[in-house]
Amino acid sequence: MLRRHPFVRDGLVSSLLGIVWPESVGLFCKPGGIVCDFLQYSYHELTWPAQATIGKLLELIFRVSGIVTATGDVTVSNRAADWIALGLGIPLVLIYWFLLGALTCKMWRIVRTQLQLALAKRSHQS
Repeated sequence: MLRRHPFVRDGLVSSLLGIVWPESVGLFCKPGGIVCDFLQYSYHELTWPAQATIGKLLELIFRVSGIVTATGDVTVSNRAADWIALGLGIPLVLIYWFLLGALTCKMWRIVRTQLQLALAKRSHQS
């Protein structure tokens, strides 16, 4: 099934990468190494848009629902706010990684096809 649907396959692989990447860096890298620092920096830069957007969304939901007042006081237990944040945050991050990988691979396939066609036309003209 995944062979016929490369968009889904690429998205699933990307989601898996988003889960495994930080864990593997933590397990296999020595702190302070240049490769570790680069991998952590890359992961942070890739996930920054999702973290910022999801954070703003959760902030809006908390304010509108009354969980957090305008002064910043929490009106329910912190555990309830944590469950709401986890319940929304985890699926949204997985969707972000899925779309990031799937769309990146889709764009690469389109560019690769266009390059192959252009090179084929050029070689036939010679």
